[in-house]
Amino acid sequence: MPGGAALIAMTDVPALPELTSRVEAAERLRQDAKFAALGDVLPQILRDLVVLCDVAEGEDVPRAESLMLRASHMARVSSNLLGHHDLGWSAVQRELVAAERAESPILRAAARWDLCGLWLHEGELGAARDMARQALDDLEPHMGTADQTLRALWGAMHLRAAVAWSRLWDRPEAESHLAEARQAAAGVPEDGNAFQTQFNAVNAEIHSVEVSLELGHPRDVLSRAELVNVGRIASGERQSHFWVCTAVGQMMNGKSAPAADAILRADAIAPQHVRNRPIARNLVDDLRSTDKHAHTAEIRRLAASMKLG
Repeated sequence: MPGGAALIAMTDVPALPELTSRVEAAERLRQDAKFAALGDVLPQILRDLVVLCDVAEGEDVPRAESLMLRASHMARVSSNLLGHHDLGWSAVQRELVAAERAESPILRAAARWDLCGLWLHEGELGAARDMARQALDDLEPHMGTADQTLRALWGAMHLRAAVAWSRLWDRPEAESHLAEARQAAAGVPEDGNAFQTQFNAVNAEIHSVEVSLELGHPRDVLSRAELVNVGRIASGERQSHFWVCTAVGQMMNGKSAPAADAILRADAIAPQHVRNRPIARNLVDDLRSTDKHAHTAEIRRLAASMKLG
């Protein structure tokens, strides 16, 4: 992509309010896991943000860089989902640059939260754990304020840490971070979604289901899933993630019928998210080889959509 100086000669400088509206609309597509539609609008948003960040001055600098961080996060998620991990790294590096240019502890925390997500996606569990620990240490001096965005990022980072520790099979550490996240969630709005973290009480409980799954405790997966009011979170991606985790937990408990119900429910909510996820693909592959459920035709169609061999 050309740098800001080259792009300025090619186009008018976009207005900050107009770009803010476009980023917000793109974030709604990301939360609904409508990645094809997101791919139609995100490249131009990023091009316009390159221009805006290059010319921004004064108070507009942190505002422009905040938009760049938010757009780069969407690029990172999309790139990882499609298997373009090099582009995912480029996106998160731009997030870190945005945080430094804005000189903002909030943006720094948001960028580090996404960096943890990238490392978790790539299986770099030690790096994700250590980054979460460092980010929490750096956030702690700011936690005496009443800033709900800081509190949300603090809680979201604890959720990243909980997932990292669960994949390292350390239950006490994972549960400790979950407890911290639940406490933080009590102080943020029910529909909280600071920097696309979807940090709120419902998402904390969705993470508790995921942590039990990663720890290999299928009974806990189902008992915790029963307590999640998933319809109260305004994110198709988070809802589908919950149903995928529940489906895998059902299968681990030898319950293929409810597993099939749950994975089909996840796919109905956010097919573009579900069909590219290895855990969902493996589950569908297992389900099509058993007749212990009433959804044989639907599971075969889903397997075909996933292009499973």
